[in-house]
Amino acid sequence: MPLTVACSDYDTNYIEIHPDTLRYCFGSVAVTGDNNYIKIGRSTLGHELRISLHGGARVCIGDDCVLNGLEIVSFAECRITIGDGVGFNGLSRMHAHESGNITVGSGSLIADGCNFSTSHVHKIIDLNSGERINPPGDIVLEDRVWCAKMVSFWPRSHVGRECIVGSNTVISNKSFPANCVIAGSPPRIVRDGVTWQP
Repeated sequence: MPLTVACSDYDTNYIEIHPDTLRYCFGSVAVTGDNNYIKIGRSTLGHELRISLHGGARVCIGDDCVLNGLEIVSFAECRITIGDGVGFNGLSRMHAHESGNITVGSGSLIADGCNFSTSHVHKIIDLNSGERINPPGDIVLEDRVWCAKMVSFWPRSHVGRECIVGSNTVISNKSFPANCVIAGSPPRIVRDGVTWQP
């Protein structure tokens, strides 16, 4: 069945989905609350796309994407941006339980089982200072990042353009430069000075 769209109030929310995408992308978009914004570009395909927004979220998906199994859920003010020509192959999740932004640059490829979360949901508190030591934050993948299966991105993750991220890598509160291979938990650069081709 083509993409279905349900919105609690079209006067307080904005939804723009290219007609081709409505016909050839399968799944559902559900919008509740106010001040949500969704824009999905032309010729975007996918099966089992699920978008659920609950107020104050801005989701922009570019042209010519493949969104197989992508789930986007937001319970907070956030901006989720997916560039042109991005491919999701298998179930991947983007969750914004607390405010933060998620960016996936153009031409990136995301394998099955990858997770993006702007927060750890539960707060970890330092007993001495009373400070939260795991605040929410942004996740940025620059253009043409290739992620293998089961990669996890947590707050304050930044991956430079044309990087390759190995299976089961966990990235949190860390930044990596362009053109390198990243792997492990904790993650590290295992090779630099590389690029990749699809």
